[in-house]
Amino acid sequence: MARILKTFSLIVLVISLTLGCLTYLLCLRIWARLHGTALLHDVGHRVGIWWGRAVMATVPGWSYTLHGIENLPPTNEAVMIVSNHESATDIFLMYVLGIQFRWLGKEAMFKIPWLGRAMGWCGYVSVRRGDKGSHAEALRRSAAILASGTSM
Repeated sequence: MARILKTFSLIVLVISLTLGCLTYLLCLRIWARLHGTALLHDVGHRVGIWWGRAVMATVPGWSYTLHGIENLPPTNEAVMIVSNHESATDIFLMYVLGIQFRWLGKEAMFKIPWLGRAMGWCGYVSVRRGDKGSHAEALRRSAAILASGTSM
């Protein structure tokens, strides 16, 4: 029974925090449109950083310790970051690092209502599995992001 309650609380917390962040991001997007400016990808990603940190801080029973944070490159040095992605927790933990980066994600994630749009606003790159053209375009976009000084 405790495991069911823990799982339920995790789902409720993640959905609540996600909806809150998506709403905030939408408000930022509307504000940017009204003022004739683009929503900067860095601003959108900062909302993601807050979201990941909030999830990790509020889910009951979750804790983490960062080791080796001093080995991260300076903020002006773009690097490729790779996660083993053993669970969805990796997503939240990548945001805990607090650095600017862009995700490379499967196209299906970009098709989820609101979430996909928010990922686009943050400048994340989609790739369609098994499609060489999509792979080439994702690599081109990722290389451009790295060349601009943002980690990928």
